[in-house]
Amino acid sequence: MTGGPVHDATVIAYLLKPELFSGRAVNVVVDSREGPTFGQTIVDWYDGLKAAEKRVLG
Repeated sequence: MTGGPVHDATVIAYLLKPELFSGRAVNVVVDSREGPTFGQTIVDWYDGLKAAEKRVLG
């Protein structure tokens, strides 16, 4: 598949050379309400949720 996603290769690259990647701590929640966005991962890049604990996303 030309131009397809390379998620698996990215994981292997991170395991072999983590210095190639960077990340920052952000608020992350999963929408558990009924509706079309049920299960959607919501990343608060601008710190609008003011959560006490943050997850690190790369």
